[in-house]
Amino acid sequence: MTGFVMRRIMMVFPVMGFVALFVFLLLHLGPGDPAAIIAGDHATPEKLAEIRAAHNLDQPIPWQFMTWIAHVLHGDLGTSLLSGLPVTTLIASRLEPTLVLAFLTLAFSTAVALPLGALAACKRDGIIDKLATGYCVLGTSVPFFVVAYFLVLVFAIELRLLPVQGYPDAADGFGNLLLHLVLPVATLSVPVIALVTRTVKTALLDVLSEDHVRTARAKGISEASVIVFHGLRNAALPIVTVLGNIFALLIGGVVVTESIFNLPGIGRLTVDAVLARDYPIVQGIILLAGAAHVLLNLAVDLLYLKFDPRVRYQ
Repeated sequence: MTGFVMRRIMMVFPVMGFVALFVFLLLHLGPGDPAAIIAGDHATPEKLAEIRAAHNLDQPIPWQFMTWIAHVLHGDLGTSLLSGLPVTTLIASRLEPTLVLAFLTLAFSTAVALPLGALAACKRDGIIDKLATGYCVLGTSVPFFVVAYFLVLVFAIELRLLPVQGYPDAADGFGNLLLHLVLPVATLSVPVIALVTRTVKTALLDVLSEDHVRTARAKGISEASVIVFHGLRNAALPIVTVLGNIFALLIGGVVVTESIFNLPGIGRLTVDAVLARDYPIVQGIILLAGAAHVLLNLAVDLLYLKFDPRVRYQ
């Protein structure tokens, strides 16, 4: 088991190195001049040269990359070209809405998708299975913004039951905060529930056809116990993998949803930084999103040891 864990941990470093190099080159070799955006439309060549020198934009690309990496290793993601604030400070100020939205979406989606996928697998070709299959196709096909605008039209404009946008302070009341997050969570949960339901159904169908499940049923164990303890537990590997990847994507910031509902999260910060060609912020966000993916995948790999002890011998 120790060898398995060490191999997974050692894989983190080259992956993160590749992510850092890819992000840096993608932004610095793309079109656009951040110095021109900072200086404005009527800047003189001397002013542009001064801004480039102040932000090291006049240095060779390899030198800029090595300098950036050196600062990153010390926990410094740089300084915003426009606001002059540390990137870590800007990201930290936007992290709470994204994390709250991600946790609530994952918790709600899992609570709905697990029993729905299990029922679809147990009642194969029945009405529940057909409805679940139809929802999975629809939920993964409709874009985020269509779902968001439909929910806003129905529940905020027509019925006037829920607020459209904003992220109130939790100190003003946790209930008010949850009320503002109902529509964003519902928007994100539509495709997440569809994806997790399909994964649960497929994984559970494979397990329910195995010999140990038929043996458990032959012993007279209740169907609910068979599904939970012999079915879902042995089907946990693909389910955990999908949930880990979804959570990493949610932490990375769902740009469309946060923009529609005016949530001051990582997604909104990313949009603003991209439009302003603020390299340090974009680099920091993508690097942290990549780190979230890598670390969550590492956590999923380690969870494999709990659900399937055979993994430790690979």
